Amino acid sequence: MDPDTDLPAPLPNGHPASSDVRTEEELRESVHGFRGKLESTLSPQGDIGSLSLADIIDADAVQKLMDGFHELARIPMAIIDVDGNVLVGVGWQDICTKFHRCHPKTSRNCVESDTKLSAGVALGEYRLYKCKNNLWDVATPIVVDGRHVGNVFSGQFFFTDESPDRELFRAQAARYGFPEEEYLAALDRVPRLSRAQVDTAMGFFIDLAHNISQLSWSNIQLAREMAERERAEEALRQSREDLDRAQAVGQIGSWRLDVRRDVLTWSAESYRIFGVPKGTPQTYQRFLEHVHPDDRAYLDEKWSAALQGEVYDIEHRILVAGQVKWVREKAYLEFDGAGGLLGGFGITQDITERKRAEVELRKAKEDLEARVRDRTAQLRRLASELTLAEQRERRRLAEVLHDHIQQLLVGARLRLAALCDSRDRGAHKDAKEVEKLISDAIDASRSLTSELNPPILLQSGLGAALGWLAHWMKEKHGLSVDVRADSGAVLKEEDVSTLLFQSTREILFNVVKHAKVRSARVDMGRIGGRIVVVVSDDGTGFDPAVLDPEHSSGGLGLFRIRERLALLGGTMEVSSSPGRGSQFTLSVPHEERDEAPAAPVETALPRPVKPPRGARIRVLLADDHAVMRQGLASLLGHEPDIDIVGMAVDGKEALDIARKLLPDVVVMDVSMPKLHGMEATRIIHAELPKTKVIGLSMFEEHDLTDKMLEAGAAFYLSKSGPSQDIVRAIRACMQRSSRPKAGGKAGRKRRPGKR
Repeated sequence: MDPDTDLPAPLPNGHPASSDVRTEEELRESVHGFRGKLESTLSPQGDIGSLSLADIIDADAVQKLMDGFHELARIPMAIIDVDGNVLVGVGWQDICTKFHRCHPKTSRNCVESDTKLSAGVALGEYRLYKCKNNLWDVATPIVVDGRHVGNVFSGQFFFTDESPDRELFRAQAARYGFPEEEYLAALDRVPRLSRAQVDTAMGFFIDLAHNISQLSWSNIQLAREMAERERAEEALRQSREDLDRAQAVGQIGSWRLDVRRDVLTWSAESYRIFGVPKGTPQTYQRFLEHVHPDDRAYLDEKWSAALQGEVYDIEHRILVAGQVKWVREKAYLEFDGAGGLLGGFGITQDITERKRAEVELRKAKEDLEARVRDRTAQLRRLASELTLAEQRERRRLAEVLHDHIQQLLVGARLRLAALCDSRDRGAHKDAKEVEKLISDAIDASRSLTSELNPPILLQSGLGAALGWLAHWMKEKHGLSVDVRADSGAVLKEEDVSTLLFQSTREILFNVVKHAKVRSARVDMGRIGGRIVVVVSDDGTGFDPAVLDPEHSSGGLGLFRIRERLALLGGTMEVSSSPGRGSQFTLSVPHEERDEAPAAPVETALPRPVKPPRGARIRVLLADDHAVMRQGLASLLGHEPDIDIVGMAVDGKEALDIARKLLPDVVVMDVSMPKLHGMEATRIIHAELPKTKVIGLSMFEEHDLTDKMLEAGAAFYLSKSGPSQDIVRAIRACMQRSSRPKAGGKAGRKRRPGKR
């Protein structure tokens, strides 16, 4: 049998799936498909590519419209999607519905004609073609959002100026098994249209396709906009609920004031904070009635200042059911183009618990500080008494050695002198040996006396005692110690000078025992209200953690130094790491002398200025004395608006660091190695005009002052001057630039407060 005449094969034998299961699966697939199509339609980012023409148009409404058109024009038409599915059809001929669409082969011919032969037609045009079943068809596309979704067809006709080939259709009837008589009768009923009729009809169908395209896309957009609006309304409602919950949790209400209508709108939390029923109309005047009477003038004053451009961010009291509460209010005012006040938006935060906690915390802090002061004073007295007791015991032992034992030894040696003249050679030899032993004992006792209580410490002060210690370390242990002591650093307190001396000696002992070097350096000076001693070496170094007895059993001698210094209000800072040497900085409080130094160098300093709010001044310290660098860092490190960004040990390093870090201010020692401070200042002033330089020196000659200022320094200060002059000068550099007057005398102005 010719395969083209084969009818569809029957279903294979077997047990079909139950109708309930099949129905449930079909329903599930339908729901899933519907959800996907709905999301594609309503989502702004949805892909309408998943939508078919049947999802986009109202086929029933279009069908009714085309039924009326066919009654009037008697022209067949159809709307078919790109997959060949007929959605709308009128005037279809029996030859198609009863024959071509009923046989598998001819039905495929219909679908291929509807899809492939009609493809590629431009929008606003149509294509005339014979379908694969040999009837005339004409199609124009339906395009939605640039995508071809279907066609408007008119077909199943012959032109009036042609005669159908009956033999061709008789052959088709035989090929596909159609009853010939009935098939040819259906052929005779196919309408004959003039070409003018077809052109007119297709003009209408092109307009129809265009309207369907536009209306379909407009409907999709409208549906999306409506869905987006619903989503926005739901999101706004949810956001408002979230905001109300967040305000309740944070106890922060919001408000908006319309000055023109005198309407104050509160959030739900604002009503709760003020204890007012939600929805009660509010005005600015009614708001003032809730404010504590003693705070109303203050609040009104701040509001008036805000109208002039000041920030409105205040804390005040309110009365709620007779109880006092604290609130913080912050507002952002809104003005029109002419500067007139429109209103404002702000927040009200309930800070009652915070205020109560602050009062309790302040009281607890005051009580604790009082106890700490008392305890600290007691510990300092005990530490001072302990140091003095140790020193008294050392002095007593030294006196015993000096006044008693040494005298006895000297007397014994004198008596031996007579025996040395004995002619008895044996006795003479024994006397000489005893005399040598006594001399050695005298030397040892003298050395022990000096070690226990160096007289120079009490007679000449700490600086001279450190010089003696350097000589003694060289003589006894072969350690060369370079001592640089500021002659102006004079300690009157015996306990403090004794503790610093003993601590320095203990550290130098550690250098001898552990550092594996033959030299060290000791710097001493006065920085502000502190005496600072720095002991440094280039030895093996160590891990500073060993100073903490909780982490290591070593370093108890150094740990004891730190603890003893702390009891006197002092500190010991250690900078070291294995293989990179060590530096110990000892610092104790010291009241500055009341008398002013001779011939002070006064600089152009303004009155004391408060640190700028939020601003931080980046400072580079340049000094070849470690004690000065450490002291300045300690002094400036307590200032909230100053950051130490670097330290330099000579003028060349100061210049290199300044070029790299671009600090706001360089504190420059005048006398430094490699590059003189004056020359470094001149280069910085020329290359980095935004970086200000403050000169420092122990020398106070006016000609040096003039030269430093001419080199570009903003200020020139004496190291022996008040420590706060340095802080003021740094801040003054950020307030204005100091330029020399005619004659180069810019640095010679009165101190702050003088006129």
